[in-house]
Formats: sequence, structure tokens, C-alpha cells
Amino acid sequence: MDIVKEIARLSERGQSKSEIEKVTGVTRKTVRGYLDKLAKANLKFADLEGLSSREIQKLLFPSDKSNQKKTQPNWDYIYQEYQKKNVTLQLLWYEFIDANPDGISYSRFVKYFSEFKKTLNPSMRQIHNYGEKCFLDFAGHTIPINNSKTGEVKNAQIFVACLGASNYTYAFAVESQSLENWIYCNKKALDFFGGVPEVLVTDNLKSAVNKACRYEPSVNKSYLDFAKHYDVAIMPARARKPQDKAKVEVAVQIVERWILATLRKETFFSIHELNQRIAKLLEQLNSKEFKKLDGNRKYLFEKFEKEKLKPLPEEPFELQLWKKAKVAPNYHVEVEKHFYSVPYKYISKKVDIAFSIHTVNIFYENQLIAKHLRSYDKHQYSTVDEHMTKGHQEQNSWNPQRIRDWALKIGKNTAELIEKILGKGKYPAINYRPCIGIIRLEKQYGKERVDKAAQRLLKYGFRYSGYQSMKSILKRGLENESLEDFSEEKVKLEFHENIRGAEYYQEKKEKFSANQ
Repeated sequence: MDIVKEIARLSERGQSKSEIEKVTGVTRKTVRGYLDKLAKANLKFADLEGLSSREIQKLLFPSDKSNQKKTQPNWDYIYQEYQKKNVTLQLLWYEFIDANPDGISYSRFVKYFSEFKKTLNPSMRQIHNYGEKCFLDFAGHTIPINNSKTGEVKNAQIFVACLGASNYTYAFAVESQSLENWIYCNKKALDFFGGVPEVLVTDNLKSAVNKACRYEPSVNKSYLDFAKHYDVAIMPARARKPQDKAKVEVAVQIVERWILATLRKETFFSIHELNQRIAKLLEQLNSKEFKKLDGNRKYLFEKFEKEKLKPLPEEPFELQLWKKAKVAPNYHVEVEKHFYSVPYKYISKKVDIAFSIHTVNIFYENQLIAKHLRSYDKHQYSTVDEHMTKGHQEQNSWNPQRIRDWALKIGKNTAELIEKILGKGKYPAINYRPCIGIIRLEKQYGKERVDKAAQRLLKYGFRYSGYQSMKSILKRGLENESLEDFSEEKVKLEFHENIRGAEYYQEKKEKFSANQ
């Protein structure tokens, strides 16, 4: 249902059905159908923003009658496959019906394919309006960057952006074609132009497109966040269709000839140094007079195109990366080796995680279920108390100060004993359990008896567990013995039938020796 949200958003921005078709990759008929459904349901983009996929499905298709129609193939795909040697329509239909048992019959398959071929038009020259499109791509050529300390050489990638009408061009060097660098370059380009066009036309590079499908390319979710922030549509070019991005292909070629070729004999020791040189040559390129037209790129941009661009958003864009995860049994999910909690009821559910340099947002079925500040402490946990079970919340609520306060309510001897137990070892948290156990003995034996037992344990020390020793004293009533008669031997744990003792093993040893 994410595609329905995008259709609603683009429609409210004034995009035509044909433009929405190009941006989303679905047919115009499908676009029209969804818009009709939205109109009947009286739903706007703002209404859909907070709904899950299931909720949108129920609102638009209450009786789900759309699923009763016979499935049709993607005719663009069928047409392309039919061009291949030895491929017949009957073979293509068998492949289609094998994947879609509820699909159309062979006779209708042939009929619809014949009708589809009649709709095909030859390629035509594209006319671009001012402020309409910006074409983006990475150049094929790179420039080496030398590390003066290690001698290592890395190739810088050159990003190129070109406005469709004025051909005003931007170039920028980055270390790689990663998603972060791609979105950063997009931002730099829009800052350079000083405004936002209606559409960004991209190549099917992995940074921008998750699934480089010719018919329905899937745009990266982080890149879609960027598009929503700047209120711009993303239109991936069709695979193996150079005419879709001819503008940037020419711009890349010009940048390679007029900038990269000029820099081929120069040595660079940093990306910053390279970008300073590119900026100077870029100014010359945009100011270079056209051969067959009057003016230059900079003149056309400032005279006609700049005023057609939408203003840049006031708030800066914060990049969010996305990942999917399954909630662990301890109701946490991992983001770059740090663990963040979600409500325990989502254990074993698959969630979407959006994380930036500052925040981590976790979604289930498009609904925000947890929000955390980003932490870079590896193998550590960020846990919200409300996400825990009641038992875990109670256990987590204990801390050294709370333990000390409760012990002091019982008596000064108990407080002193607790302080000694908390001070044992390097990790105080390990001693929380025995301290809590001692405090809870007060419910069974009362404050006075517990404090007396603590007094005797403090006087003679304890080689064994503090909690078990206290329990043993109280169970046998030893807390009332005089301090002079009290000894460590009496603190030893009670023996019972399941504890064998030293005598058992001595007897075993003697029997074993006798049998040898």
C-alpha cells in the first residue's frame, strides 16, 4: 500500500496521471483506479500517512472484489521476451500461467497481446520544460586520490547533475557510490541550483534503486524519505533505455571531456582539493557559449529556469538508513551492534528500522512502535522500562540506592550488611539479587528478627552466601542466641537428604579401594 500513498501524494501536488505512471512504474489505468478508490473513500495523503497497509487495504477494498479479476501479465515484459529467438507466445503463456494459475486464458492472452502491440509508439525527441526535471548519474571515469602518508591510491567517483531545459550542470567528487554519498550529492546539487525541480531522473544504480526492474523499479526507502522532504518525485530511467536519461548522458560526457580530461595530469591528495578544482572548471563549463544557440548554460538557468524551481525546504534533511529485523526473544533489535528495545508483545515480529546519526525509529506495519536516541556503544542495550514485562520492570527498578534505602528501613545492622555485600567484587549489579533476597526476608520474619540476624552475621562474617546464611539463621531461630555463644559453624546451611556431604564421598572411596 506504500504505492497508494505515493500516488495520493503526487496527485495532490498536481502531477498528471501519465506523470504519476512514470514515477511509480504502475500503469495509468491502475493509477486512475486507485485515485477513484481514494476519491470514493474521501481519503487524502495526510489521512493515509498514519495508517498501516492492512488498514488502507480495508478502506479501499472492503469486499476485496479486485482480487476476483483474472490476472494479466506485464505486457512490456511479454513483448521484450517475444523479440528473442525461438520464443513463442504459447511458451510465454505457459510460463505466465505456471506462475499465475488464476491468469487469463491463452485465447485472451493472444488477443490482448495483439492489442498491446498496436499501442506501441516509436521513440520521440523529448522536450523538457523549465524547472521540470533534473537528471542525475555517476560518471564512468574516476580520478585517483593519493594518500601522502600511506601511499595508498583510491579512485574518487564523480557525480553529475544536469537540469533538463537549461542544461545547467553540477559535478562533485565523493569517495564511493554508497547510498549516503548518493543522497549527499543530491542535496549538494539542489543547494547548487538553489531550488528543487518537479522530478529527479536517476539511473538504475544500486544506491537509488533497490530493484532495477525495467517495468516497476523499486526506489530505495531512504531516497524516498529524501524525496518527501524536498517534495520532489523520483523517476528511475528504464533499463537499457538511454533516451530516458539522454540529458545526463551528454552532461557526463561533457564533464569527462572538459573537466576530467583537463585534470588527468594533476595529482590530488584529498577529495576537498579535487572538488576545489572541479568547482573552478565547472564555472568555466557553464559559462561556455553554445555553438548552435545563443547564450550559455548559466545564462539560460539564471534567466529562465531558476525562477521555475521550488524553494529549498527550511529544515535540513537528516539521512535515515533502513533495515529489516526480527525482534529477538529479549524484545530487542540490533542496529550496528547496539541493541534497542521494543514493546515485548512484538517478540518474533518482523519490523522496519529507520536510523539516522541521532535517532532510531522502529516500525511494525508502518506504525511507529519504538523511538530511541542513537547510541554508538557496541554490544550495549538501550531499554525503555515500558517495553519490558511487569516482572522485568520490577527487577529493573532496583538500584544500589533503592536497596540501601530499603535496608535502612529494616535496621542499621541490615543496612551495614547490605553495604558490605554491595561492595563485593568489581560489578555491584551482580550482588543485587542476594541483597533483594535479604530485604524480602522481612516479609516472612519481620524487621526485628532480620536485623538481629544481620548483627550476628556482621560480627562473625560469612564465608557462604549472605542471603543463604541469613535464611539459615532465621529458619533455625539463631538470631536470638547471645553474641558470645554464636559461631560461624552454626551459620552453615542445613543439610537434608539430597545433600551427600563429605562422609558420603569418603565411604565411596573406601569401597572403591576395597574392590581393587
